[in-house]
Amino acid sequence: MVGVSGPLVMGADVGGTSAKVVLADASGRVLGRGTGPGGNLRSSVGDPAGNIGGALRAALGDHDPAGVVAGVIGMAGSAAVPERAQEIADGAWRTAGLGGSPLVRTDLDIAYAAGATGPDGALLLAGTGAVAAAYQGFRMVERCDGLGWLLGDEGSAVWFGLAAVRAAAADLDGRGPGTELTGRVGELLRPESPTGDPRQDLVAVAYQWPPARFGELAPTVTAAAEDGDEVAGRILADGCAALVRTALVVAADAPCLVLAGSLLTSAGPIADRVRAALAPYVPVEPVAAPDPVAGAVLDALRAADLPVPDGLPARLRAELRP
Repeated sequence: MVGVSGPLVMGADVGGTSAKVVLADASGRVLGRGTGPGGNLRSSVGDPAGNIGGALRAALGDHDPAGVVAGVIGMAGSAAVPERAQEIADGAWRTAGLGGSPLVRTDLDIAYAAGATGPDGALLLAGTGAVAAAYQGFRMVERCDGLGWLLGDEGSAVWFGLAAVRAAAADLDGRGPGTELTGRVGELLRPESPTGDPRQDLVAVAYQWPPARFGELAPTVTAAAEDGDEVAGRILADGCAALVRTALVVAADAPCLVLAGSLLTSAGPIADRVRAALAPYVPVEPVAAPDPVAGAVLDALRAADLPVPDGLPARLRAELRP
């Protein structure tokens, strides 16, 4: 076993497709990392506890499991079935040879903690889905959207992708204006056996895709908008306005605003427009938190009653940035 003096903590970010784990010492220094298949108890394949446990073991490496005094697992889907989520987390902990029991947080909780400048504030996340949440004492007290592609997630990558496909369909059908999106979407959704009718070709592929996959088309919208396409430009404007509306339900006058999710933590017109539109309403500069596992580590340090110096969150974000 590696000799490291002082207590250790572990933080995990567990989504539907992957699990990411970080081992850190009491100062927040990263000592190990592990990855594995996802552990979303509603959507992941295989054994979620085994998947997470393997990632925990990889991060632990040769370090003594007895030195780990606290752990936080941020798990997508955990809010709906907290008891089952805790069972999976406990099973993963045992699989890794760790004692005690980890704390289970939602994926939103650790995303907020990753960028928070204080215990009270708000989160706006836009990736595959879209949601905003208000926090007090690092605990969620209010949320807006995050209702899934059918009922909400306005301004998410899936929302943008679906808007692009619908605009292309309307163009092909004569119900809507011409748009460069039609050709660009057609190239990406080309069927293996074309029918000769581009509308039916679009139907053949679009109805086979799972909703989350439409998020892959979001860059097509931003690229077309930047090239001057009017329809794509309207979609871009509408999606950004939707994100701002969602944020302001919970974030107006928030002392801290964390931006998370690929659309808001990657450079591009969506992040730029949302930041600019929020500026008159939020009195602070938003903090981008691209890697939620940093929040899980910070929460684990707090759970162990270890100090979190002012500069540590920024250092962890920089070190763990994807």
